[in-house]
Amino acid sequence: MLSNYLIKNNLKNNKNLNNMKKTIKSLLAIAIGAFAFTACSDVPEPEGYNPRQGNGLVTYVPEGTGTATDPYNVAGVIEGTKDLPKGSSTATDIYATGYVAEIGEFNSSFGNITFYITDNPEGKSTKFYVYRCLGLGGDKFASADAIKLGDIVTVCGKVKNYNGTFEYDQGSYLVRLNDKTKGGGGGGEAGKGSGTETDPYDVAAVIAGGDKTNVFAKGYIVGSAYSNQETKQTEWNFGTTNAQASNILVAASATETDPTKCIAVALPSGGAVRTGLNLKDNPANLGKEVLLYGNITKYFGQPGVKETSYAKIGETEYGTKPGGGGSGGGGSEAFSVDFKANGLGQWTITDKNKPAEIAAIWKADAKYGIVATAYDSGSKTNYASESWVVSPKFNLGAVKTLTIHHAINFFTSVDVAKTQAVVAISTDGNNWTDLTLTGWPESMSWTFFDSTVDVSAYANKSNLQLAIKYISTAEKAGTWEVEKITIQ
Repeated sequence: MLSNYLIKNNLKNNKNLNNMKKTIKSLLAIAIGAFAFTACSDVPEPEGYNPRQGNGLVTYVPEGTGTATDPYNVAGVIEGTKDLPKGSSTATDIYATGYVAEIGEFNSSFGNITFYITDNPEGKSTKFYVYRCLGLGGDKFASADAIKLGDIVTVCGKVKNYNGTFEYDQGSYLVRLNDKTKGGGGGGEAGKGSGTETDPYDVAAVIAGGDKTNVFAKGYIVGSAYSNQETKQTEWNFGTTNAQASNILVAASATETDPTKCIAVALPSGGAVRTGLNLKDNPANLGKEVLLYGNITKYFGQPGVKETSYAKIGETEYGTKPGGGGSGGGGSEAFSVDFKANGLGQWTITDKNKPAEIAAIWKADAKYGIVATAYDSGSKTNYASESWVVSPKFNLGAVKTLTIHHAINFFTSVDVAKTQAVVAISTDGNNWTDLTLTGWPESMSWTFFDSTVDVSAYANKSNLQLAIKYISTAEKAGTWEVEKITIQ
């Protein structure tokens, strides 16, 4: 840890302490004299300084959302992760931008550096600990002076509460160093696509976009990668020579040979995706465009795809095509979406009637799934509203029952909740049928329960969509929490 590193360095200097005492006394005398001439009432305080702190630090307002396109500032990452329990880490990568304020250990074996970041270029604001961070895009730092005090960096990684100390955990990496990004340009390429089957992410979007679950991506198969245990380096094999069965490299061009412009795609063992895609057994796949479905996350030290459950080359499909899961596409026998684990995913919010006083009716929550209310706790006011959360299109097989795991509270009554917390289904995206759910509780509470409805009439149909419809009145605005929906 950096604190131990700094302590060790300070201990080395303790032998000089006695020699410094006389100098310190002289400096104090000079400082007192200088203070007498400069501590006047008309001397302005530093911009942003909060005198109530009494510690000389500049106070910054939390900014950003922690995403790749809207990183936190340092105050933002502190505020946004303050509720992490001890020993736990954030579920997804967090992005934050700041100035390098202190630099600690450089580990030459693993190519990482420990340092602090801050919002103030002079280091006069609260600092955040970055533990054993890698370089741009997950590359190793070549030397201890790869970063310098005052450098502007954007860090990506998991934030951890380490026994009360909040820090970027080991394995974080830089996505920006001053005006440089992984691709070498000032700002990089954002990429295209929305992650659906009809509009998949391209390779540049995967590289730039941060962690995402249950999404589609596409590119050309150009090789494979493996970790060399002797050199502790990643070997990038372009072409079919020494091809690995466990993964493929995918790029925007079929002739790409720059690893920084590729994503590695994990091929799960024992499945149709590995059997059909890997270059070791299928050398003819080299140069072909592939559509993938899985989770975007770090792989081989840089953005990649894991948990790959479906792929398509030309008209040939491998694995199980998703039937919902918050990401679009169809073809599976069943449908399942877990809002608690994946947030909204590719589901979209459509506000039919949203009062201006309410910032958002529906919100994603890692504890409760997705939550809807038109009650403003600040003004203690109920508002009339109607807001839908609509699924992407999906197909069904021989299914019978839809189950929703949810909780209701603060509606006028359970019977009223049945008309204001509604699940609807459509076969064309225009005409909707409200489903009559059974299994409601006798009274309202925060306790989750399962409601079900027979949907066998929609078995073996294509291009279906679901809508979760929340309604409220000016007299009463309930709260609806939806954790999971399955059709099987």
